[in-house]
Amino acid sequence: MPAVPLGGLAPRPGRVGPGPVPAVEVVRMDDRKREAKEAARTSFRGLWAAILTPFTEDGDLDLDRLRTLVRHLADRLHIEGIFCPGVMGEFWSLSREERKRAVEAVVGEAQGRCRVIAHTAHHSTRETVELTRHAQEVGADFAILINRCG
Repeated sequence: MPAVPLGGLAPRPGRVGPGPVPAVEVVRMDDRKREAKEAARTSFRGLWAAILTPFTEDGDLDLDRLRTLVRHLADRLHIEGIFCPGVMGEFWSLSREERKRAVEAVVGEAQGRCRVIAHTAHHSTRETVELTRHAQEVGADFAILINRCG
């Protein structure tokens, strides 16, 4: 799964081909892979944690315990970053609104303490776009996406 910086990516300059007709830039896959590896080495240092998503006994999202977990990881364990709500956070069992509230809680609690990667993947492209935009709006540092099937 690629981690996408939410600050925005600039398109690569340049064109391929002569004349006034715009052409597609050809970039070797090895070049992109090398760039991605370098970006990861620069952005992801130290200890990062994929966190659980706590629930109440009634099965509701427990935002207070989630914030407590973030404080514990950042303040006591000095985590450099948190990944939420991914596979460990049972994202598939959360509604879209619960996923948004979880990201809001983690980002809000993590500010100034550690960085946040929001898992925004969904089998629906529209849902993925909405979740990714939301993560960017609330201040997540990165988003994790997956390729959709089909």
